[in-house]
Amino acid sequence: MRHYEMDPVQEEIHPTKQAILQVAIQELNEQGQGGFRISHVIEQSNSSFSSLYHHFGSREGLLREANTERFVWSAEANHKNLAPFAEAALQCTTTEEVLDLGAMLILQIAHHPFVRQSSRQRIEVLGFALTDPELLDIVTPREKESFDFLSSIISGLQRRGLIRQDLNIESYVAWLTGMHAGRLLMEIDPTFSPAASTWDKCAILATLQPLTLDHEPLEWSPSWESPAPELPRLFVPSPAEGPRKVSDHPTAKALIENTIEILETEGEEAVRLPRVLEGTGTSVTSIYHFFGNREGLLVAANAARFMQRSHQVAFDLTATVTPNDFPAFLKLNLAVNSQNEEFVKWRWNRVEVLGAGLHRPELLTAIVASQREIIDQFAVVIRDAQQQGFVREDIDPAVSSIWYQGMTFGRILTEIQPELNQNEEWLDLAIEGTEAVIRTPDQTT
Repeated sequence: MRHYEMDPVQEEIHPTKQAILQVAIQELNEQGQGGFRISHVIEQSNSSFSSLYHHFGSREGLLREANTERFVWSAEANHKNLAPFAEAALQCTTTEEVLDLGAMLILQIAHHPFVRQSSRQRIEVLGFALTDPELLDIVTPREKESFDFLSSIISGLQRRGLIRQDLNIESYVAWLTGMHAGRLLMEIDPTFSPAASTWDKCAILATLQPLTLDHEPLEWSPSWESPAPELPRLFVPSPAEGPRKVSDHPTAKALIENTIEILETEGEEAVRLPRVLEGTGTSVTSIYHFFGNREGLLVAANAARFMQRSHQVAFDLTATVTPNDFPAFLKLNLAVNSQNEEFVKWRWNRVEVLGAGLHRPELLTAIVASQREIIDQFAVVIRDAQQQGFVREDIDPAVSSIWYQGMTFGRILTEIQPELNQNEEWLDLAIEGTEAVIRTPDQTT
């Protein structure tokens, strides 16, 4: 079990409190919040319920503090990963060297298992925090610290005239960090494993384009050669097993609707079976009949939340896009994704559901299937645009589609920080990065 370092400026933590906290962290890392059991924490820490309530106040208090420590650990892991690149940035003397360093950083972030694990943990904790204002108030400043550290590295390059002078560094870092957080959408889908290098290409082109000095289309190739690392398989859903098939029975629908309402207003901890049953005119036996147990109900409700908007997005793509207006569509789609309140709410729901699903194979399988609907429809549009010469031919339509979806998914990292949530700056960077990914060779001249 990993022992998380406590803040040295705090008073020394009581041994019993530390023991409970360490076991709770381990339990969350291994089982997720859905599998978190207080009785197991008490047993493994050799403590008592009275000690738990004395030190943390409640089960929710323990979860909040344990998730805070998990988020702090992931943020510190990110900081340590960036430290060598901060040193290397000081040695850069040309823009070409900066671009090479940036590409290597992308590969490090994308493929190092430790980095991917910390990124996954940040998204998981953030998903819990979106329905826990106290936890969100704690993790938001920590996320800002990570942004500030990367901003300081890039600002140094800007001061030395090595990158674009009119680049808004804070907005760029927020957009860049969100894009890489969105890589999780690919990692949960095993079918994308062989295509990791294509995602890398999309990410590198998008990341480097805003750094160019003259605003001209990027013409860059690495000065080094190395095989693309294999995609780490951190999260593999159980094959073929999705959530229990729920009938269209009115009672089942009512139970899911009640559960969704509680999830979206108060979070998973507030889902209690008596509350779910309110207004349905049925009994707890109906929950066991349709869903098996509380966990099955949570899986079904969260799967429904994730899929609600996915079907409409997939339909919108095929109904409104033709190859010759694809570039214009991308700009409009990015604008809607970043500013429309319905899309913002959908994005927050997806983060919550994905955080809940990382330790639930059945739910994760449903998430992957739902996400695949959007990816496949988007890929059809990209493939048609490639055939018409509007999009470069050397990128895989499905992988570039999931890269694009991941970029908009990661926007939540700026939305939780009002001072960074600058719509126009994010939109400009997203458009420029996307154009760098899809631009054909003849469009660079």
